[in-house]
Amino acid sequence: MKGSEYIVCQECRQEALPFAFRHPVLPLEKGRLLSFYRFQGKVKDMIYLFKYQGCMPLGPLLFDQVIDRFEEKPIPYDLLQPVPLTRRKRRRRGYNQSRLLAAYLSGRWKIPTGDLVAKKRETLPQALLGKRERSRNLSGSFALKKGVDSTAWKGKSLLVVDDVFTTGATFEELYKTLEPLGLSRIDILTLAVADAPPATSVINPEEPAFNAENG
Repeated sequence: MKGSEYIVCQECRQEALPFAFRHPVLPLEKGRLLSFYRFQGKVKDMIYLFKYQGCMPLGPLLFDQVIDRFEEKPIPYDLLQPVPLTRRKRRRRGYNQSRLLAAYLSGRWKIPTGDLVAKKRETLPQALLGKRERSRNLSGSFALKKGVDSTAWKGKSLLVVDDVFTTGATFEELYKTLEPLGLSRIDILTLAVADAPPATSVINPEEPAFNAENG
C-alpha cells in the first residue's frame, strides 16, 4: 500500500493465492475454502488496520484489487453470511468487519447478505489459544436466529464471509450451526489464510474459483 492513495502495491499483490483449494480442517466434502492472500507481510498489516483500527475502506479495497478474476462466470451462491459478532463486541468495535466485506460483495454481485446465525456469547480471542482450546472456546457459541425457516434454505448454497482463516475452529462451529438448514453447499471466502495448504490441494488455479462444477 502506498500512503493515502488506497491502492494495493505490487509487493502486496505478490501475497495473492491461487484462490480456491480444499483445506484439511474443513469438515464437509461439500465445502471449500476460497481466499485471496497469504496472511503475512503488508497484507497482514492492512487487515489489522481494517479490523482493529477503524480503517474500514481497507478490507473492501483488498477484495477490489483481485475480485475481477472471480467474475468471469456466474457466482453460484444464494446467500452471503458474514461471521457474526456479539452485540457487545460490535458496539465496542463500532462495526463487524465480516459484515462490511459481505456488504461490499453483495453490492457487487447482487447476492443478498444473510442474517441466519447469531453469536450467543463472548469468547476469548482465538489468537491467544492453542488448537484444542480454540475448539472449546467456540463450542456452542453460535445459534440459528429465531424465526429462521429451515425449509426455506434446503438445497440452497451459502458463502460464509470473513477476514482471515486460521485454524478453522470458527468455521467448524458455524458448519454445525448451519447444518440443520439442509444447505447443498457451504463455502468459505476470506481475504487471507494464515497457513496456505500445499499446492496439491488447489482445486484449479487456472480457472475462476466460483465455479459450481469446480469442486
